[in-house]
Amino acid sequence: MLNEVKVYKSFINEKIFNEFETQRGVSLFNHSANSNYIDDFISVAYVLCLDIIDVNGYIFINDFFKSCGNPKENELIKLRSLE
Repeated sequence: MLNEVKVYKSFINEKIFNEFETQRGVSLFNHSANSNYIDDFISVAYVLCLDIIDVNGYIFINDFFKSCGNPKENELIKLRSLE
């Protein structure tokens, strides 16, 4: 049996949906499901949870520093200089 139920609100105010010029559904959640293809969702998910680099406790976005794959040594030198 559930003794306690907690609802954690999003930091996005769902009422913003009322400001949309074109509404593709009955709610913000429904609008998003009716507006995008799966590849759009995947790319947005990546932006919200992307690869990062930790250099001595400083966090950097990996995409800004990688050529192909992991950062090369000259890119790591650049990252260390940003400390």
